[in-house]
Amino acid sequence: MKRILMIAAFASAPFLASAQDFGKTLVSGYLSFSSNNHKLPMSPTREVEQNTFTISPQVGFFVSPNLAVGVSTSYSRTSSSYTNTNYIPGGNEMNQYVDENTQNEYSVGPFIRLYKPIGNRVAFFGQGSAYYSFGKSKYESTYPNSTPSTTPYKELGVNLSPGLVFFPTQTLGLEVTLGKAGYYSSKSEPEDSEPFKSRGFDVAFGLSNVSLGISLYLGRTAAE
Repeated sequence: MKRILMIAAFASAPFLASAQDFGKTLVSGYLSFSSNNHKLPMSPTREVEQNTFTISPQVGFFVSPNLAVGVSTSYSRTSSSYTNTNYIPGGNEMNQYVDENTQNEYSVGPFIRLYKPIGNRVAFFGQGSAYYSFGKSKYESTYPNSTPSTTPYKELGVNLSPGLVFFPTQTLGLEVTLGKAGYYSSKSEPEDSEPFKSRGFDVAFGLSNVSLGISLYLGRTAAE
């Protein structure tokens, strides 16, 4: 990861000296909420309702006109409700029961961001980040004799994300992050089974992975 970021910084050296100054401090982040309700195509008797809330602030400091380092954090909550219409043992009629999953996750880690200005109001950037996340998922059901369960988990990973920032004012930036590519290693510890480990690469680019954010560039001077 460090080698990749050093190569990116070296490759960008020719424009660093003549580029605009982005200021002293970067404060950015995004807030999102999504809700959807649908029936599973392979199981028309199963209806799904899912709500997701995420907040992700970050603070960085410019160590050169185009290079910022800092810390990012995030919190997300996802709740999923599965309404099943089926025969329950002991009954002669179709009945409904509900499976519910709730997941809370926290994350923190360092980041480094390198900018390439395009004119005075627009700049491309590449951000490399490492993170440690942890959380817990909880399962409950109204199905007869079902037992609630919780599954703690933790994860380490690194990501590379390209993006674009537009400056409508001197210090305000409107950001678009265009997905990510990274590597992760995670471990889950269910109550009723052995721990489960997984690792692999995660590449996610496309319209569904685009995120919008607002950033403040404190100490930024007007470009000439």
